[in-house]
Amino acid sequence: MLAHTRKTAEELGLSEPQRAALELVLQHLRTGRLPHAPEQHYWPDLVAPAAPDMFNMAVWSSTTPSCGTVACIGGAAALFCGVSFNPTLSQNPELNWLFFPEEHPDDLYFEVNYSAITPAQAAEALENYLATGSPNWDLVLATGGDS
Repeated sequence: MLAHTRKTAEELGLSEPQRAALELVLQHLRTGRLPHAPEQHYWPDLVAPAAPDMFNMAVWSSTTPSCGTVACIGGAAALFCGVSFNPTLSQNPELNWLFFPEEHPDDLYFEVNYSAITPAQAAEALENYLATGSPNWDLVLATGGDS
């Protein structure tokens, strides 16, 4: 983790409800309330019963009767708290990078298997974002989320 203090909503370019929603998602990721959903859990024709809420960075949000809800960081924040990140997302390159790990704000490209991103890695990136204003996905993914 890069820092223990958090930036304010204003410093992050977010509304207070958006920031609070991200804090809630972080808490859920850290406490295991959003376990990792293997890729097949969000394709309804391949689904086995799953937990009501699960995490996978490859899908914004998907709800099916047989698997519950699977969501990424932004999708979970939107679902849990009813916040929208539009148009904030298009105006905030670091927030965009938090939600889309391949889209580095400095136009650096690195291939990311979104489905392989673990809740621990997502929590690390989200913690980085809330503390520094940058998710630092490149570092998180290089270290396995243990930075």
